[in-house]
Amino acid sequence: MNEAYENSYKLLMGETTYDKLAEDGMFLLPINHEDPLVTLKYFEQIEDYEKCIKIRDKQNKDEYNIRNNN
Repeated sequence: MNEAYENSYKLLMGETTYDKLAEDGMFLLPINHEDPLVTLKYFEQIEDYEKCIKIRDKQNKDEYNIRNNN
């Protein structure tokens, strides 16, 4: 389970791609991994607050960019 959320986190943060994950063969992802809140909730549950802050900051930055580019 941890591996799935680590993969989701890396995709969300732009640290990897689906192709890079697939290079090692099969890989796991949580259901609805495209939703940042799914990954955020997992890291809240395991109390990895450093990753929570990074996810929150990325969401805020993405939302800011969307609002200012439209």
